[in-house]
Amino acid sequence: MFRIISLLFCALFISTSSLQAQFFLPPLSPKASLTQMVGNTIIKVEYSRAIARGRTIFGGLIPYDKPWQTSASEVIISFDEPVIIDKQRLPAGKYALITIPGEKEWTIIIHDANHGILEYGKSEIRIQTCVPVTKAGRHYEALSFDFDISDNNARLYISWTDVQVSFPISTGINEQITTYIDSIISAPLMGDGHEYFKPINYLLFNQQQPDKALALIARFQEVDKGEYPYRMLMRAYTQLGQKDKALKAADKGIEAVKREYAHQPERISSLLKSYEEQRAMITAGTTNGQKSW
Repeated sequence: MFRIISLLFCALFISTSSLQAQFFLPPLSPKASLTQMVGNTIIKVEYSRAIARGRTIFGGLIPYDKPWQTSASEVIISFDEPVIIDKQRLPAGKYALITIPGEKEWTIIIHDANHGILEYGKSEIRIQTCVPVTKAGRHYEALSFDFDISDNNARLYISWTDVQVSFPISTGINEQITTYIDSIISAPLMGDGHEYFKPINYLLFNQQQPDKALALIARFQEVDKGEYPYRMLMRAYTQLGQKDKALKAADKGIEAVKREYAHQPERISSLLKSYEEQRAMITAGTTNGQKSW
């Protein structure tokens, strides 16, 4: 009997020890990462999400006017292409992000990632800028980083409890797009209409440089005699506010539909209906040139 009890005790001990060896308490500040493509640039933020747990955070746990690693551990931000922050160019690479919180504004510091927070003053500071403090739209129990993107640029938000700060990140891709489009306009005529379709559609969809969209459409029409370029022409003239020219483009598009799909009555009927709807919207001024079929 004693031997049986001993064996049972040993089995229980081994089972308990195995459970202890496999069980891990969850971290108090879970690690997080945030990756966002902005234009052609991939931006990644790696940090630990500290949790408020009823504590006074700013002016309490996080003192004002002192460097903060902006996380429960170091924050690493990386870019695979050069970016511009506060009119300062930052090469592609991996960096540490440090902040100095204040009641009304924060200092944002981006520096070489091979130094910790205690040594950041000794490292090369790449970017330093001040941003205002705003009220967050909701309560953030956990420290949060988040991106908002617009027009190939981004704004990085840092939020915790009811406090929020942000700073813009520019990719510079719009300048590259302009250079690329200028090169297509000035280059010899290309036989593949798709090479014109892509940049035209990009400009019209983003409502950028409709005058250059017109120049590209003119080239597109030299290699594509169908009705589709007239849809683009309508959109470009509408974005330029030239209603009469947009309506003339619609009329020519209708003529092209009848020629191109002469043996497809159902296709003609469907496209003519779409053109008439678009004409009505242009006449009424209820379109901004965004519609595409």
